[in-house]
This record gives sequence, structure tokens and C-alpha cells, in this order.
Amino acid sequence: MNPFRSAILALLFLLPVPAKVLAADPPAVEFFSPQGKVKGVRQVTARFSDQMVTFGEPGTASPFDIQCPEKGQGRWADGKNWVFDFEKDLPAGVKCEFRTRPALTTLAGQALREQSFTFSTGGPAIRLSFPREGNESIDEEQIFILVLDAEVTKQTLLDHAYFSVQGIREKIGVHILDDEERKPILDSVGFRSFAVTIRKSIITSVRSAEIRPEEMPPIVLIRARQRFPSGAEVRLVWGAGITSLTGVATDENQSLPFVTRKPFTAGFTCDRERKDAPHSPASHAPPIQRLGPLGSGAEDRPERAGQQIV
Repeated sequence: MNPFRSAILALLFLLPVPAKVLAADPPAVEFFSPQGKVKGVRQVTARFSDQMVTFGEPGTASPFDIQCPEKGQGRWADGKNWVFDFEKDLPAGVKCEFRTRPALTTLAGQALREQSFTFSTGGPAIRLSFPREGNESIDEEQIFILVLDAEVTKQTLLDHAYFSVQGIREKIGVHILDDEERKPILDSVGFRSFAVTIRKSIITSVRSAEIRPEEMPPIVLIRARQRFPSGAEVRLVWGAGITSLTGVATDENQSLPFVTRKPFTAGFTCDRERKDAPHSPASHAPPIQRLGPLGSGAEDRPERAGQQIV
């Protein structure tokens, strides 16, 4: 044999062999979704590296032990892909863990590596506000109706939500309207028109023409602890740390910009037909009427809900 060739073969025998060559990796879940923080979850999917079941066996058990407060139903889409469908879109504040069952094996009898996957739908967030985000004529003592994606703990809302106002260095805290304060406001808006507006904007899972009260998302009414200056930029900051009733907190700020209305001004003009003619009698506008907490016409126009005109 050629001496040079013999030396090459000897070196090859001395090189380390990768573990994957000596022993193949055990079967495992090679894809799982969702993971981390995800809003609006409706389905979980998992793909296994090896064939797990004979396709078409409806009674096959779930490959996961599931810890989740929301109900759903699992099924095999084929021999390697498993799907779990929740009964509804998950609200905020939900944590779920999917852990492979102990002693789980492939169709060929090989044991799977134990794995765990978690996801959260995050802390509470504002889905819709009245007045709408970007409104440039809010009142100096504006009441804000906030439609949320989860119930919040009131103390964390008081601790972490605030208003940032042009010309004022300090953060302005919020006041949460209690049931006695909010009832006349929501009644004046009118549940039906308010529900229709919310349905068109954010509720996609309701198929009927009407929305029952129990289908409405959480709603909170707040106002600033001090009066806004006129013509100022106002920013409602829904801060990190606001927590759902299930204990899941927001991890970043959500900011909604507004502008307060400009100060009221009045002008006077006097018309004359000729330079030396007497002034025409001035016509006077009707007196300004003091309006309710939501302004004129709020009952018929939900988009104006929360707009306080004084």
C-alpha cells in the first residue's frame, strides 16, 4: 500500500466522531407555536421529528400535559403534526404551558426527549378609547372610556397609568370612576349604539347582530387628577406594570396622544353699506348652553363618548 495513503487513513481513524454519527438525537418536538408573548392566540401547533401516530386514529391521546386556564380541543392533523384549538380568542393575562408527557414514544417505539413550551398573551392593553386616539378637541376635564382586552387590578392602574401634558413637568395621575360615577355616563351613551361601535371596531368573534352585555370587553373610565390647560398636547400613558386579575403585567408603555380644545374666543363685526352710513343692527347668537359630561349628541354618536364639554 502507498505509505502516504496509509498515513491519511490512520489520521482519519484518530479524528473524533460527532455524537450525531455515533448515536442519533432522540425524537423531539422540532417546532412549537406560539411561544413567548403573543396577543390574540386561538390555536397551538406542534410538529414532531418522527411519526407519532397512525393518521386517522381519532382516539389518540394528547402528547402534552397542558396547564392553561382556557379550554380547548387537541387533534392530530397528520402523523407528525398536532393542533390544539381554543374555544375562543384568548384574552390578555393568560399563561399556558405545554409539557410533553412522560414516557411519550414515537410510532416506532422510540422515547421522546422531554420538553416544555410556554406562552403568555401579555398584560392588559387598551384596544379602543373614547374619545378616539388623536382627537384634537378634548375637554380640559375630559373623561376617557377605555375598552381593554383584560380586567385590570385597580391599584396597578393607579400606580402605572398617568397623563403627560405639554407645559407640565410632573406626571398627572389618574382617577378611576367608580360604579356610581360611571353608570350615568355609560347610560347616556346608550348601550346599543356603544356596543355596535365596539363590535365594528374590535369584536370579530361575535356573529349575531346584537351583543349581549356579557360579550362586551372590559371597560374602565378614567380622568386626570387635575385640569388640563387649553390647547395643550396630552398623552395618556398606559404604563408597564399594569396587571391583569390573573397576575400578568404589561412590560412596555402604551401611549395615546390627544390635544385639548383651544380657548373659547368671540369676535364682533359691524357692517355698513357706505362709509358714512350708520351701523347695521348687530345680530346676536343664541346663548351658549352648558352641556352634559359627554357633550351634545353623544347618545347617537358613540365616537364622541367621553368627550366632556363644559
